[in-house]
Amino acid sequence: MPHTTNLFLLPSENQEQQDFLSGRRLVFVMCAVFALYLLTYLAMWPQAPILAGDSKGYMAMARDLSGGLPHQSTIRTPGYPLWLLWLGSAYTPTKSLFVAGLLTHFLVVCMLMSILRHFNLPTMIVLISAVLLLLPPYVQSAALVMTENLTEFALMSAAWLLFWALKQNHWFSSGIAGVAIAAAALVRPTYQFLWVAFALSVCLASLLSGAGKRQVKSNLAMLGITLLLVLAMLGAYSGYNQKRFGFFGLTYALGVNLCDKTALFVDALPESYEPLRSSLIRQRDASLLHGKSHTAEQYPWDHWEELKTDLNQNDLALAKKLARANAELIARNPLSYLLSVAKAAVSLLFPYVTRAVGGQSAMAQAAWSGLHFVVIGVFLVQLILVFGVELWTQSLRGIGAAAERCETAYLWRLAYLLSLAIVAYTIVVSALTDSGNPRYRSPTDPLLVMNAALGIGLWWQRMRAIRTNCGENSKILAQPTVNKTKR
Repeated sequence: MPHTTNLFLLPSENQEQQDFLSGRRLVFVMCAVFALYLLTYLAMWPQAPILAGDSKGYMAMARDLSGGLPHQSTIRTPGYPLWLLWLGSAYTPTKSLFVAGLLTHFLVVCMLMSILRHFNLPTMIVLISAVLLLLPPYVQSAALVMTENLTEFALMSAAWLLFWALKQNHWFSSGIAGVAIAAAALVRPTYQFLWVAFALSVCLASLLSGAGKRQVKSNLAMLGITLLLVLAMLGAYSGYNQKRFGFFGLTYALGVNLCDKTALFVDALPESYEPLRSSLIRQRDASLLHGKSHTAEQYPWDHWEELKTDLNQNDLALAKKLARANAELIARNPLSYLLSVAKAAVSLLFPYVTRAVGGQSAMAQAAWSGLHFVVIGVFLVQLILVFGVELWTQSLRGIGAAAERCETAYLWRLAYLLSLAIVAYTIVVSALTDSGNPRYRSPTDPLLVMNAALGIGLWWQRMRAIRTNCGENSKILAQPTVNKTKR
């Protein structure tokens, strides 16, 4: 019988870990690391939590929510304001907000480690991934009064819960994963369709692993529960907005955000949109000349009150009108829009280093930026290599050759595709609908690191398998042969 090599040769979950991080020792080490991590950042950033550009808007909504449901229409969603309200930071950011941010980030690292250790990756890969995420550039969002830290926790929780729900056929975990996805959308509306990316990932993992009909049906049932919770939560809030403020959805910001995509060709807007057209051109030009970045990025927000005055409209009416105008601009100028999307997609991969990390030191900012480019480079390289292995595996299966069909390969693909789905979804949706601000990508950085670690782990196991097989073959060739001839 010919010997076949499993391209996804990962030790089974029952294989005993041969590293020092196991059992009670692991719990003790993690508690010690958390204490050191907490004390270090409390001492390093005594000014935290730090107010940023949108902080006051979130705090204002938190105060509005102190009486129950929102009473005023706003582009903000209630997820992060509720977090501020719960931590007593609706009026002034408290130290408890910073501590809670540090705790949620550490829990993200713990969830990442649990998935990596499930596949018995080399201890060094797990440790490097964990230590990397405990460095200042990846912790900085905990020090800012912004949504990135809570979004990061919701995204990792959703992926982690869905992975274990599908592995163990655990209905309750599948439902909680739906709550986590809905929470991510209520913190940042970008993720209101994340469930679509998750569903595609699960189906693709099943398809590529040759899963049977029974497993596929079980996975779809789990996804159905997740989707039910997502739609129930987001639908309830959207219905409230429709009844109270006259729009169905989580926010009406899309029309305003699309102005970033059309800023350079807003002059092509038909004259039938006057006086909106003239007002947009005037505010765009003012932002190009006198704005902070001289790129007209987010120029409607910088001149929002002027736009409302020019058109004599309230926030919601103006946002709806901008949505219609931008839709027509994009339809009339598709190539200009795609060029804007491409630029934004590239910009999203750039470093996100704030003064909380680099301070005024150009050397520190350069060092952390260099580290980020190394991580992005490793992520992209392993992505290409893993796709190459996958194409090879599927080509073997297509010609009827031996290819792996094991639970470990399915679970590995599931974890890999779930983490990749969140990173890709964030970049695609942000590039299509908003500016290419690297801040929007930063909540996915732990999942990007996890994806890279899984890819590197695959190649480490693959190389080990090849060396093992080569060693066995050389032993066979080295054995003496005896020729028996008949006399």
